[in-house]
Formats: sequence, C-alpha cells, structure tokens
Amino acid sequence: RKIKYKVYFERPDGNKSMVKNEAGIDSLVPKSFRYEMEQRRYNSRTIDQYISNINRFLNYTGTDPCIEGERIKSYIYEISVEGQYSRSFQNQMINSIKVYFKLMYNREIDKIDLPRPRREIRLPVVFSKGEIERIIATISNLKHRTMISTIYATGIRLNEVLSLSPEDIDKEKKIISIPGGKGSIDRTV
Repeated sequence: RKIKYKVYFERPDGNKSMVKNEAGIDSLVPKSFRYEMEQRRYNSRTIDQYISNINRFLNYTGTDPCIEGERIKSYIYEISVEGQYSRSFQNQMINSIKVYFKLMYNREIDKIDLPRPRREIRLPVVFSKGEIERIIATISNLKHRTMISTIYATGIRLNEVLSLSPEDIDKEKKIISIPGGKGSIDRTV
C-alpha cells in the first residue's frame, strides 16, 4: 500500500497550511471525464486541475455515483475547515464536483446545498506612478520591459501578452486586438 501523509507548516503570515502526498494516491478518475471536458472545450489547465480535485474527492468518498449529499458536504467541510485549504480551493473543488457529476452521470449537484465560503475582502496594494516607473526602469531586458509596460498600461493578462503578434496592434487607432482571451473570447483594448 502506498503511503499517504500530511505535512503542516506555518506560513509567514502566521496561518497554517497543509501539503498532502498526492503522488501516492491511485487515480480513480475515469478517462472519459477528460474526454468530456475536452469535447466541451475546457481550458487544459482547468481540465488538469479538475481531474486532480476529483481524484482527491473519489479517494475520500469512493466511486459510487449515487453518493449522498451529506457525504459530499462532509468532504467539503474537511477540506475547508480541517484541511485549512483556501477559500478559492474550496470553490474550485465544489465546481469540480458539480462538473464531474453533470458530465459523467448527468446528475445535478446544484440541488445539494454545498457551503460556499464567504468572499474575503482585501484592499489591493496600489503602487504609485513613480514606483511603477522605477520598477519598469530596472528591467534590463527590452522584451520583458515591453511586456510589463503593456500589462500595466492596458490591464491585459500575462497569457494574452504572450500570445500577441505584431498584427494584433493597430498603432493608428491605438488598439490592441486580443484573439481568444480568457474563455476564448476575442476583445480589444
């Protein structure tokens, strides 16, 4: 039998975190789950994360497609309270479970009242214009400096900057066309 373990450590902000050995857990996720998500054009990173999440879930609850809502709730409770996972991980896990049961068993989990965490409200750290200029000025690589400046000036995502080509930039109109951004949506900035 493969070894499973938990390691607790204290983060610099004083919170405790947990790392689990996932490599030792056998995969219980059917290969058809990946196929179904690929057919629906889910992002490859989303697919990998959902498969990882469902593998954890199935190793905890078993593979019974008729699992009771209370068993799912107890799993969500364990990862959110006892496992001390983040709010975003808890939401991601709930989304993974819903997608899994919908695609694999055509079963709606929405009817089960899964506890969503309250959104944490944090004030953003905002740099002054001078601080941004100093940060950008310290970047010696012209390509990197251009990418960071573009992200700062337009607010586009890193993946969108990486996929830009010269044809996407209209200097006359001062417009950047972003083909296939997040959610495969074309947009302009």
